[in-house]
Amino acid sequence: MRSAAAAPARRAADPALARRVYCRAAGRDQTGQPDSAANHSLLLTVPEACAALRISRWSFYRLVQQRRLRTVRIGNRRLVPAAALAELIAELSQQEEA
Repeated sequence: MRSAAAAPARRAADPALARRVYCRAAGRDQTGQPDSAANHSLLLTVPEACAALRISRWSFYRLVQQRRLRTVRIGNRRLVPAAALAELIAELSQQEEA
């Protein structure tokens, strides 16, 4: 029977396991490429939306407050529809052209 302390030691010593955990948390497959399931999500978390737009969390919430970026609330979580990101980018592109 294994002790509870052996599991963390095994995780730290197994680089393949550490890479799988890191890649899954970062939304990437084991080759380091973006995970296709993460790229085609209907709803993105705030950190995912910030990363997609390459903006800070503060700038993200400013766009939400200005009602330039739509979000949905599920319980205490604020999520961003992928379509809302596309709408914001289209709006910004039109402003730049004008």
